[in-house]
Amino acid sequence: MADHIASAHDSGRAATWSDIAVLARRNAHIRPLYAELLARGVPVEIVGLDGLLAVPEVADVVAVLRVLGDATANPDLVRILTGPRWNIGPTDLAILGRRARELAGGGALEDELSPREEIARIIDTTQAAQSPSLAEALIDPGEGPYTDAGRARLGQCARELTALRGHVGAPVTDLVRRIITTIGLEVELALRGPQGTRQLDAFVAQVAGYADIDGDGSLPGLLAWLAAEEDHGVGLEQAVPTASDSVKLLTIHRAKGLEWEVVYLPALADKVFPSDRVQGNWLTRSDVLPADLRGDADNVPQLAEMSDAASKAYAAALKDEARRADDRLAYVAVTRARQHLVATTHAWSDLLRPRAHSPYLTVLEGHADGVTHAAVSPENPLLTGSGGVAWPRPFDEAQAALRRDAADLVQQARAGRNDHPETLLLDEAAVVASWDAAADRLLAEARLRRGGADAVAPPYWSATSLIALQADADAFRADLLRPMPAAPRRSALIGEQFHAWLERRAREEPALLEEPALARPDPRLQRLIDAFETGRYADLRPTATEVAFSLFLGGQVVRGRIDAVFATDDGFQVVDWKTGRAQDPDPLQLALYRLAWSELSGAPLERVDAVFYDVLGRAVIRPGSLPGRPELERLVGTLGAPR
Repeated sequence: MADHIASAHDSGRAATWSDIAVLARRNAHIRPLYAELLARGVPVEIVGLDGLLAVPEVADVVAVLRVLGDATANPDLVRILTGPRWNIGPTDLAILGRRARELAGGGALEDELSPREEIARIIDTTQAAQSPSLAEALIDPGEGPYTDAGRARLGQCARELTALRGHVGAPVTDLVRRIITTIGLEVELALRGPQGTRQLDAFVAQVAGYADIDGDGSLPGLLAWLAAEEDHGVGLEQAVPTASDSVKLLTIHRAKGLEWEVVYLPALADKVFPSDRVQGNWLTRSDVLPADLRGDADNVPQLAEMSDAASKAYAAALKDEARRADDRLAYVAVTRARQHLVATTHAWSDLLRPRAHSPYLTVLEGHADGVTHAAVSPENPLLTGSGGVAWPRPFDEAQAALRRDAADLVQQARAGRNDHPETLLLDEAAVVASWDAAADRLLAEARLRRGGADAVAPPYWSATSLIALQADADAFRADLLRPMPAAPRRSALIGEQFHAWLERRAREEPALLEEPALARPDPRLQRLIDAFETGRYADLRPTATEVAFSLFLGGQVVRGRIDAVFATDDGFQVVDWKTGRAQDPDPLQLALYRLAWSELSGAPLERVDAVFYDVLGRAVIRPGSLPGRPELERLVGTLGAPR
């Protein structure tokens, strides 16, 4: 597939790398393809945190975070110790494991286990609560028969982690940057070239986004957030690919609302896509909320009664629901391609029997311009050999050369000289980048004033900005170039408070302050609440509230947030609350929200209704016919086009 992607670009089928995307059902399929594309020199970007966590350099940073936050994170410490930086061998690692058991009172150094058995015991995650702490043994390794090099490296690693523990109370973004600098990733990745730090930069941006949501955040909170992404992997909000010219790798969940000229769908194999996993059965999983307690209880299968027959019927209903969800996801996947769709399958993975083709692939074969069949090996080629790993690892000359280059740069800096003056230091590069950005803004303003043809556009559009651009394009573009602070409006604050109240109401959450003396609402807010409580939506339970979305329309990214969605007999109704003057609201906003919900939910567009609701007037405002995707593509493309 990596060769095919490179060929698609070189042959002109995709004019730019960013015209190509690979959409995977599971994150496990992203990492190997990322490595293959990188090896071929193809610029590539993993979109979304869940996929980034599988990238080696990101996994190294996360391993350090876990060791700092959890003294029993033995598998993560083993990753650090056996990695290329410390290169601790199995014998030294086994001795450290025995020392950890000794400190925990569970054995002595004389207990004889083979290195394989000792390491297997120390990284056994099923007994994490009772496991001895490898981190404690690293601080106090004892007098065991370590090799001289191993003892020295263990001591260096312990000092490094101890120094980092002194910063666990810092803002998490600062902590992550300190880890990257301390373990030397920044320099090593920079030697790969301009693309070297792309994925690590994306991870830092994700952590910064988490910190923006949760204040400065905390290390336990960040680790819980990362664990949730690993377990569930669909993200709380859609990720938006950057504008960089690179192949985009992402899960199908994250591709909703986006399009590319050429789209690849790997792993269309039976029990992969559609999946054979049913993860929502609370009868068999302690980490799943009972279905009748969920906020969307009316829209998910329910257990009829506590009996064996009812349990089997409930499991069957969940399986059917999971298949329908995969069907909707398959529709999303195949409709992301503007021109070319390439679907692939595989027979072998880590199984003893080959997989059958996915029924989705069978359907696509019936409509494909061409089908290529490859011979299937009678034996699994992935299971050849014993599964052992050579130690020491085979010498990697390319990696060693990179590290020698990095060491040379360090020595030059220590000596106060720079043999490569054309190479900027990171701080210098940041200053130059700020100069470039300022120059671009000034040149864009000059072109605008001369009536030039270059577009002036933000990195993404909101529904509000598109409406403003449609109303007065010149004023909007001038404001982009020279943004002026706007005076805070009391009505906007009241609107935000009303939306927050509605969200709490929908979730049946109490207000933070219940005492009337402490929580005196603004009279205007109280009028909105009273009006809503006597309006038509007061007794209706929303299917979703405050739904963030991203759409790719006319070559532009459009982002927004839907106020509320209600289930109807015919499908869904999208509602936008109007808390101020509601005369003649722009239907473009509703059209975007309607399309977004259709693509997020998989519901046909004709089954999605959209209205404004004047809260104070208790009136539904229903525009005439709303445009669909083709009309919005043309409209947004025209609005965002150069003038």
